[in-house]
Amino acid sequence: MILRKDVLDKLKLFGLNSYEAKIWAALLARGSATAGELSEISDVPRSRSYDILESLAKKGFIVLKTGKPIKYQAIPPTEVVERLKKISQASSVEQEKVLQHLQESEIIAQLKHVHAQGMDLVEPKDFTGTLRGKENIAQQLERMLRLAKKSITLSATAQELSQVAVFPALKKAKEKGVDITIFTKLGTKGSLPSLLQDVAEIKQHPAELRFCVVDDQELLFLVTEEGATHPDYETGVWIKSSMFAESLQSLMSKPR
Repeated sequence: MILRKDVLDKLKLFGLNSYEAKIWAALLARGSATAGELSEISDVPRSRSYDILESLAKKGFIVLKTGKPIKYQAIPPTEVVERLKKISQASSVEQEKVLQHLQESEIIAQLKHVHAQGMDLVEPKDFTGTLRGKENIAQQLERMLRLAKKSITLSATAQELSQVAVFPALKKAKEKGVDITIFTKLGTKGSLPSLLQDVAEIKQHPAELRFCVVDDQELLFLVTEEGATHPDYETGVWIKSSMFAESLQSLMSKPR
């Protein structure tokens, strides 16, 4: 074996399977070799070596040298990485174009119509969900803030409100004319970023509740204390209920 197994396994990051990694590693070590020689030193069955070499050539990892017998030469790893980066970038741009076209297509309009009809059949008790993991909770919160039309009520710690991702979403909502109220235990003006004070009404509240209510009907609240558990196990609950949302806001607004 030319390379240790753990190193060969890492070659999968290049998008190679086990046989491809072995052949390419052998060719890098040999510089130039025939299919038979590569099969011998890489422990890849000779019956598979030709297919593997053809696959590597198509992927841009090796080149064929003319002559008899046919020999193969490895492309330097740094050059391979550059090629893969360009392919990835081109693929990303192309994929973005496809998704943009899809978003504007009649298919999406039809799917939205079907979804709307389906939602009419959903019972109120089904408008709930549990979110596990800080990243998933953050994505749901961002969606709610982005789709807000009338109001946002947010209760969080000063540390959470200072996170970079919170302000841009609130700023865009404010620009759309959304009324924003923030409750925080440390709700004095000096404890929060000044930028937040420009987009929201800040109210001090003794309870360290962590929730967000949008348009008096959609609620997301966290059931774990900040920093009390690993981010992957942080848990949130999403509820679409105007009664629940309005009751919570009424409770928060009572004098303390």
